[in-house]
Amino acid sequence: DTNTAIRFPSADTITAETGGSERLRITSAGLVGIGQATPEGLLHLEASSSGASYTADAADTLILERNGGCVIDFRTPAANDGGLIFSDADARAQGSILYNHNGNTLALATNGGERLRITSAGDMGLGTASPTSFGPTLQVSGTDPALLLQDTATAVDYFGVNVAAGAVNTWYDDAAAFTISTATALAGSGLVERLRIDSGGRLLIGTAANEHNTGH
Repeated sequence: DTNTAIRFPSADTITAETGGSERLRITSAGLVGIGQATPEGLLHLEASSSGASYTADAADTLILERNGGCVIDFRTPAANDGGLIFSDADARAQGSILYNHNGNTLALATNGGERLRITSAGDMGLGTASPTSFGPTLQVSGTDPALLLQDTATAVDYFGVNVAAGAVNTWYDDAAAFTISTATALAGSGLVERLRIDSGGRLLIGTAANEHNTGH
């Protein structure tokens, strides 16, 4: 077989060839390239050049490259998990992204514990592994759970909902107004205001302005 070889093309460099073409290279720096003669990470796998023009970061230990879609396919038995875990010097799996094939769920974990789960029905649980389903549902569970929305364009407009001590609390920026409107489409087109609580705490229905003058 004259077109298959192991070569030493330069100092401290090893290559492997099949079919007359280089398939693998170990550089003098210990970097391994498969389909790549100038690997930029500890392991650089290239099916075809993506055309990337930037230089890899030192933290880029594994590089996967292809001129087209590029995916990692985790194949496990149907009763097992597939995913990624993130460990540090003190503990294994401090963070993880795991897909459970048995229940067809996707779970995300931080600080060693599961924080978010998407069920096979598409329901999302934050702080719970078994969110209640009303169709596609987002359930936030825990001690004093809250939902906070903030318009960062102004940094002062915000809205919050919290459940604590048997009460449901809602709040918003005291310089703003709380409104309830109807719309003709999901994106909010055709928006018509129906109810308003203004910054003074007045409830206005069918109007956006306080038209009652109590002065003399």
